[in-house]
Amino acid sequence: MPDTAFDKIYTEYGIKVRQIIGKFIADKSTVDDIAQEVFLRVDTLLKRGWTPKDQVQLDATMIKITKGFITNHLKLKCVQTGVGATNCEELETLPWDSDRNTTVERVQAACQQLKPNYRDVVVARLAGKSHAEIGRELSISAHCSELRYARAQVMLKELLQQPAVVV
Repeated sequence: MPDTAFDKIYTEYGIKVRQIIGKFIADKSTVDDIAQEVFLRVDTLLKRGWTPKDQVQLDATMIKITKGFITNHLKLKCVQTGVGATNCEELETLPWDSDRNTTVERVQAACQQLKPNYRDVVVARLAGKSHAEIGRELSISAHCSELRYARAQVMLKELLQQPAVVV
């Protein structure tokens, strides 16, 4: 049973990190070495007092750290094998965020399923507007905006918990 923040992160991301690394690197021992480096970096961050604000920040941090170690490994391999720098520059365009893009698409589709009065508040909040600003724009009170936003969050959570439909 995970006790520390690190144990919880390792339990949740251990397999995922290895799978991501394995998409770009075939050698299992190298995958394990890079995964170890990723989790050492996470451990260092935690020991320095870093705490993710939420799951989204944790996901983004794990992807960023993993991407960095994979990219460094592949760039070093390019240098060691004499492959030209132009080929190494292609590493920056690898499909790092394919899972994230799928998630964004699901959230966008879920937002489209909301009634317009809820969707308008969500879109405005994501644009950084305050509830007072939203209230003025939609001719509702700031409190009503807050309530609609809270209800929309519940609806979005329910919609996103449904299995993704594969077309």
